[in-house]
Amino acid sequence: MASQEFHSALERARSVRIAWLASALIVLAGCAAETEEEWIAPLNPAVVASPLASCNGGSADPFSEVEAFRVIAFTESEGREKTFDKTFGYAGAESLGVQDVPEGVGVELTVLGYTGADQPQWYARANDLVVSAGSTTDVDVVLSRFGGYSCPTTDTSFTARVFSSTTAIGDGKYFIAGGLTERDGNNFTVGTGSDAAWIYDSTNGQVTSVASKMNFARGAHAAFYVSDVSVSRILLFGGTATVGFIPDDVDGMGWTWADADGLSTVEVYEWVTGTDPTEGVFRSDTGDLKMPVPRVFPNANQISPDGLVMVCGGAPWDRLSPGYEECDVIDTIPVAGGIPSFILSNNNPVEPQLAGAASVVVESDQVTRLLFAGGSRTGNSLQLYTSSTAQKDGVGGAFRGPDGVTLILPNVHFGALAKLDDDRFVLTGGANWNGSAFDPLTSGNAWTLSIFNRSPLQIIIEAVSSFDVGRMFHGVGAPAGTAFTVVGGFSSATSLDVTGSVRFLTDAGFVAPPDTEEAFAPRGGFVSTLLANDSLLLVGGIDSLEDLDGGGAGNLEVYAPSNIPVEQ
Repeated sequence: MASQEFHSALERARSVRIAWLASALIVLAGCAAETEEEWIAPLNPAVVASPLASCNGGSADPFSEVEAFRVIAFTESEGREKTFDKTFGYAGAESLGVQDVPEGVGVELTVLGYTGADQPQWYARANDLVVSAGSTTDVDVVLSRFGGYSCPTTDTSFTARVFSSTTAIGDGKYFIAGGLTERDGNNFTVGTGSDAAWIYDSTNGQVTSVASKMNFARGAHAAFYVSDVSVSRILLFGGTATVGFIPDDVDGMGWTWADADGLSTVEVYEWVTGTDPTEGVFRSDTGDLKMPVPRVFPNANQISPDGLVMVCGGAPWDRLSPGYEECDVIDTIPVAGGIPSFILSNNNPVEPQLAGAASVVVESDQVTRLLFAGGSRTGNSLQLYTSSTAQKDGVGGAFRGPDGVTLILPNVHFGALAKLDDDRFVLTGGANWNGSAFDPLTSGNAWTLSIFNRSPLQIIIEAVSSFDVGRMFHGVGAPAGTAFTVVGGFSSATSLDVTGSVRFLTDAGFVAPPDTEEAFAPRGGFVSTLLANDSLLLVGGIDSLEDLDGGGAGNLEVYAPSNIPVEQ
């Protein structure tokens, strides 16, 4: 076939067909607004859309209110490029067909639902699609409220909790584990359900309980996911059975924990790679798998492509304590049938504590670099860890503080750190140690960090204006790597005051969301996780001690902030 004829045939063959199915498997309908041509529904629907219920009691069925769907496609093959953008009228017919989406690899597909207003009311996104010529692309998406909060359905075992963990495990699934679910006076304690785990599937909006239970119930722990060709596993590091809260404590920090309540143990949850992760089990033979010291609110990050994970911090923040000057390195991929094992080999940070520090991956390749912010009582509050390629041979990595910074950060504890594109990071919130006590939370705790040299470490630190309220144990996320959102949190370190404030980062500083956004229900102590579709999964949190009385339903929401980039 001649080249021109071949390309003409290829263009005629290119198509992506999208048919909508509600969770009740009712086939939906629509046609392109700019054409009157009738579209024949494909036999095998390409996109299955499962709508989430609104948390505020609003409609749970976008298909009963949407008047038009807009479909936008981007490709990253040769730089980010919009390749498709069409709006389709929707009137409750039997199918919605979309064709002429150009073929490509790594295609991002966004679906927006409109009820007649200029702003979309429903949102879904799928990433890393392969669109092939002449074939159907199968896609699962979940429609959630755009600029609002949507609630997956959970079973009654998911009660109110604080300080649980949420970990991405691939294929759009997230592993939720533990948390503190009861109280004894002003103590937050583990109780019924704190040894439990669930899996949230973001491709269909379903939450499924895991039958297996932990060996030791825990909250305030770290979690990490690692997988090889045969076994996938989640590791839970440390945590505690009890976190105390002392209102108006003299050192300015009401949160505390006793050495006897901290955990040095590690839970290992395993399943066969490629199978249903809800069928996995917590191993019962890990009782001897312990860290040298108990770690409460530690950090866990992978430091090598062959499964080495480093656990740092989690020291008592009310005093200096020996044993926390070294991070623990664990080999998470043992020989077949074995259990992970620790390799303690010269991983001494510059500062001794890292209590309540935040961490984020700067880069991960043969050499991994991690940025730590806060958690120290003396010295610089920023440190960059650079891993060693010979870690398994006993050659440890190294920590180093920045050189040539334009502003030295205060020694902040329990701030939140998120990564933007191009080696930019945002640090918000936390309590500042002034040398003898913690200062009250301040709205001044908001900075952008821009790394312009890694060895030696050089960072431009800029304070961000218009941060409305100090906060800790709050949520952050960076949709698409270009936007930034901060959500809720405790607004005091010595009283259980909470905030419902949501702020977006712009070039002019932090701004409030548009008036059309739904209000966030104030609470703190929850976990925020950026989903693959750029919405946020918010797990747990409370607004008072009484939330932990009586086993009430726990919070689990999907928030699609209205600053998610949809046009670029």
